Amino acid sequence: MVPTEEVDRWTDASPETLAKVMEVARRIGAVQLDVFPAERAGLIVAGYEINHLHVHVWPSRTMADFDFASADQNPDPAVLDANAEKLRAGLRAAGYAEFVPAS
Repeated sequence: MVPTEEVDRWTDASPETLAKVMEVARRIGAVQLDVFPAERAGLIVAGYEINHLHVHVWPSRTMADFDFASADQNPDPAVLDANAEKLRAGLRAAGYAEFVPAS
């Protein structure tokens, strides 16, 4: 579980919160590599579009995947649902079932 600490910038977060966020991101990234065809898991600490600390973790194939402008602006909802279920199943299989919602 990721702790909740209200901060606008990641540099304002406590060391404990940052450590927990990175550990959860690492676990999610590792599972993504198991369930999606990707060489690496990408990670970006963001905060401009939403004024709080959050991270984006995704399966990455090239550096172009780090450009949000190249993201699919109109993804197929059925593909999103299928990918979400793959990730949930992977997280459960990795031992994180207690943190995974049913759907």
